[in-house]
Amino acid sequence: MKRALASGLAIVVLTACGSTGTGASTETPAAAAGTTPNALSLVNCPPTGQGPTGGSLTGLGASIGAFADTHQPVDRQYNGEFGQVWSGQVNKDLHEFSTRCTQSGYVGSVTHNLGSPATADQAKASITHDLAPSDAKQTDDKVFGPCELVFYKSATLATVLGMNDPDGTFVVELGSTTNNGGGYNASDVESLLYDYDVSGGC
Repeated sequence: MKRALASGLAIVVLTACGSTGTGASTETPAAAAGTTPNALSLVNCPPTGQGPTGGSLTGLGASIGAFADTHQPVDRQYNGEFGQVWSGQVNKDLHEFSTRCTQSGYVGSVTHNLGSPATADQAKASITHDLAPSDAKQTDDKVFGPCELVFYKSATLATVLGMNDPDGTFVVELGSTTNNGGGYNASDVESLLYDYDVSGGC
């Protein structure tokens, strides 16, 4: 993935990071049909070198190995933390990417902390070129006091996550906190939270 977002350049120039191809995935689902995992219960991701690897996705829904390979450097001390640690005024001391995984080691939630603010339009334009599968289609968009929620559906995600997310639905939460008093400012988006649990709010 080009690090245009990370370096504060226009988000829309990012190359695809969520998927290396289009269309439905043919890989083995993270949870096969007939199993009954707690679909919304995420855990700490496995340490580097452990857990599943490979697959077509490199963002949301990716094996933790594929995510780690794509989002360097890997924090060897804190599992699930990737990318550089920001030192500026926005997201100071936070990693660029923070993940949570399904119990089988697939990425079910990613927080993308930006190094500099973006507009909501820029952020939304980047979603399917960044951490979301390239076949994701937007289904809804809601603005609340603390954030904006953009809802998507992806056949690829449904295939890869299996019973963890049989419909392939996910939400991206756009947030802005610095100098906004905890409220949402569409001209000052500082983080994007990708999550396949669409039941929550801001």
